Amino acid sequence: MRLLIISLFIILLLGCSSGNDDEIHLSKLYSSDIELIQADKLTFSELDLVNEELNVNEKLLKLDTFLWRDFMPGNSLDSSLKMSLKLVEQYYTNLSDFNVAAVYIINGDEVWYSEQLEKQEYQDTSSESRYRLDDGPEWDTGIFVDVVAVIEFQQQNFYLKATKQFIDETH
Repeated sequence: MRLLIISLFIILLLGCSSGNDDEIHLSKLYSSDIELIQADKLTFSELDLVNEELNVNEKLLKLDTFLWRDFMPGNSLDSSLKMSLKLVEQYYTNLSDFNVAAVYIINGDEVWYSEQLEKQEYQDTSSESRYRLDDGPEWDTGIFVDVVAVIEFQQQNFYLKATKQFIDETH
C-alpha cells in the first residue's frame, strides 16, 4: 500500500512539472543521448524524492556503487568518469526480472544521465545484478555524488537512489 501511495505521488509530480528553474538544464547535463533527455527527464526535486530502498514484488532492493576516474600510466588517455553498479536484493532472492535501464549521477547542479549501462555476465549470485558505465564527465575526484537508477520491472519504471557516493581515482 505504501509503495502504491508513493508511486501515485511520483506520477502526480511528473504530471505537474511546471517548467520552472528546478528542471535539469541541458547546459548542465551530460549524456550520450540528448534527444531522449529532452523528451523524458526528471527535475532535481523529483530526483531528490527518490528513496534509498525500494520494495517491489516482495523484494527489498538497494544500490551499491563504485565511481572512479582512471589516471593509470600506460592506459588510454581516457580519464572520464566510470561507474560499477550493483542492484542488490537484501534477502538474497532472484533478481532476474529486474533491469537497470538508466542512471542519473548528480553532482551539485550538474547531472550525467546515461542508458549505456553494460550488464556484467559474470554474476556470482542471482540476488544481485552488476552493471558498468563508462565515458562520463571529467568531474573532480574526492567528491561525493548521488546516483539514481531507473529500474525496470514488468514494463514499469521504478527509481532507486544511492546518496553520497565517493568519486575515487586510480593511479
